Amino acid sequence: MRLLTSSPKSRALLAPLVLLMLGTAVGSPCLAQESGTHKRTLKANDKEREYLLHIPRNYKKTVKKQPAPLVIMLHGR
Repeated sequence: MRLLTSSPKSRALLAPLVLLMLGTAVGSPCLAQESGTHKRTLKANDKEREYLLHIPRNYKKTVKKQPAPLVIMLHGR
């Protein structure tokens, strides 16, 4: 069984995702949004990639940072 990061293409696709997750972990102000589904873009391998960011209605931005689940869905072309 090959690991996901064993091919260069997999690593190139995984790197922006990891950076995106790290950016949300430190509370990036650019991701502070109201609840709902938001269409966002990021640049990976000189290509603009689109993704959807969904923030549930019951998610509360509080001073006391409470953990919230993170669900990531990936698909290929």
